Amino acid sequence: MRDSLNNARKVSTAKAAALKESVLEARKESDSKAREGRERAKVLSQGKDITPPPPTAQTPVTDGSLPVQPTGPRTILINSTPAGANYRLTLKTNPSQIYEGVTPKNIKLPVGEYVWEMSKAGYTPNRSKQSLFVQAAGQETLEVTLVPAEVGTALADGEDHVKRGDCTAAINVYSGIPRPADLSGSVGERWLSGRLSLAQCYRDKKSYDKAIETLQALIVDRPAQWGPRYQLGTIQCELQVKDFSSGKKTFRELTSYLGNVASQRKQSVQALADYGAALCLSHEYDAKPNKRGWEMLRDQASTQYETFLIGARVLLQKGVPPDLKAELQRAAEESEAKLKSLQGNS
Repeated sequence: MRDSLNNARKVSTAKAAALKESVLEARKESDSKAREGRERAKVLSQGKDITPPPPTAQTPVTDGSLPVQPTGPRTILINSTPAGANYRLTLKTNPSQIYEGVTPKNIKLPVGEYVWEMSKAGYTPNRSKQSLFVQAAGQETLEVTLVPAEVGTALADGEDHVKRGDCTAAINVYSGIPRPADLSGSVGERWLSGRLSLAQCYRDKKSYDKAIETLQALIVDRPAQWGPRYQLGTIQCELQVKDFSSGKKTFRELTSYLGNVASQRKQSVQALADYGAALCLSHEYDAKPNKRGWEMLRDQASTQYETFLIGARVLLQKGVPPDLKAELQRAAEESEAKLKSLQGNS
């Protein structure tokens, strides 16, 4: 019993010592902070401002040479093919901070997010579709390949034909425009959009093989875009094509290539994937010359349309991204009509 009491006293003494040490450390820290506060108050009472000054804005420069920033500049090689293009970089957080020059040029940029423009006589002007991020010290390259001015003219002509609904003229123009070497800028984006329009026109003209070939090539260039894959799935499930297994696979893969996007966008694309699955099932049922014995396929299509409509109505009420809204509304209207037709056959 005595030994137990002695052990308990030792434990209690150790705990008390540890607690005392902890209190002393806390007191030291408190005294240190108090001293810092007194020193700060003393400086402020003398009318001095100890707040770190904000970074000073730079004036635009035209020779490509930049002053070193406190954050540490990063060397950027601005280059173009062909050389001799005029470049212009703008800091997104401070649009008055502009850097201009002629390629090729090594410059030093402060850390930040930039947009760029590039132009040269006889070539189509190009600008960034994605920001240039300058993040740390080191070497980086902005490389832009310009295309001849006639390519820009042809793209404008193709866009005009599509607006007027003249697919014959659009096919003649778009099919003759070569793929730009650089797809990162606005010219590349216009070319990719033109290829999607070309595929849609091929579909309207019943040239399904050419439409599929165009879309498959477009998917290679832009795997994360929903439009080409969605169009490919709908064509594969056309009654004139009847490649239902490929169409179903395309729609199953539709959302897996989106990457890290907003949930609202992913939900909208998933809804269109549900619609695509219903479309393939219903067209597969329609393709059967004798409907007897295929009631399960019909019911699967009906259930898939109902699933899509439930999700689509909720999304349309909540709001969907502008580039998805029109197609989602069209798909909902078509699904309601198709669902009535399938239920009429039950």
